[in-house]
Amino acid sequence: MTLTIELPAEAESRLADAAKKSGKTLSEYATDVLVSVADVPAETFDQILAPFRKEVAESGMSEAELDAFFGEVLDEVRAERRGKTK
Repeated sequence: MTLTIELPAEAESRLADAAKKSGKTLSEYATDVLVSVADVPAETFDQILAPFRKEVAESGMSEAELDAFFGEVLDEVRAERRGKTK
């Protein structure tokens, strides 16, 4: 398969440097990088959240306490964005 992509000049330069260091052509190196990324199975949302869910369960926080905590954090972020820190 042939694929044509446009890269920012800086990214192309970094990719070319990495290819040179590996002893491969730019095309060979880019192919290896893309294939390695494509071969990595995507994690499910449940897998991504598993460590967080475990920590919450171990913390003993109730759902209401967790909701309140995130509500406070959200309020703080919104206030910071408006330039009004608490």
